[in-house]
Amino acid sequence: MKRQLIALLSLALLVAVASASNFTRGKRDGLKIYIFDVGQAMSQLWIYPSGYTVFVDAPETHWNSGETSKRIAGKLDNLLNGSKTIDVAVLSHLHLDHVGYAGTGGLWALIEVYGFNFKRIIDRDSGKWVDRNGDGNCTDDEIDFYNMGTTSTTSTQWICYATDPSSKVYPIREVAQLCSTSQISPPDSGAVVTIVAVDAY
Repeated sequence: MKRQLIALLSLALLVAVASASNFTRGKRDGLKIYIFDVGQAMSQLWIYPSGYTVFVDAPETHWNSGETSKRIAGKLDNLLNGSKTIDVAVLSHLHLDHVGYAGTGGLWALIEVYGFNFKRIIDRDSGKWVDRNGDGNCTDDEIDFYNMGTTSTTSTQWICYATDPSSKVYPIREVAQLCSTSQISPPDSGAVVTIVAVDAY
């Protein structure tokens, strides 16, 4: 399944590159794709000629680590010339090597520790916290899981964070829509990004 997901994400990347090809050939200011060295995981930043930015996956190698997010934050600072604003973050799925561990590293750390501001986060429809006992404390037995191959503490922590109405992520998080060309929408002429998978794990 993981190989299929990587293939589908690669296809999504190819769609973005192919659709942008009319303004990238022979131009220094064309679409730029930066792939970060994060071991066996994946993390990328796309910068369109207009300045529109797409960030894909924020991994960690260990559940109690923020090491990788620290390295990625430094790279983002350099590539974005100190800007902390990114148009879209895309999370492929809720494994540690793609989302990190909310409360310690990954996308949580980029937002909560390093101060990055994402205008939109595109996430899979993985589940939702429902505060059934009204105590304001999210636990795994209060999560309605959807489209999950397996659950883990990583997925539980992310869902607790992302679907908590008081979190920074809640108002900007969207569930990916299959075949959408509007959720990731660079303003560049001829640029189209199509979401080709929403429920792989």
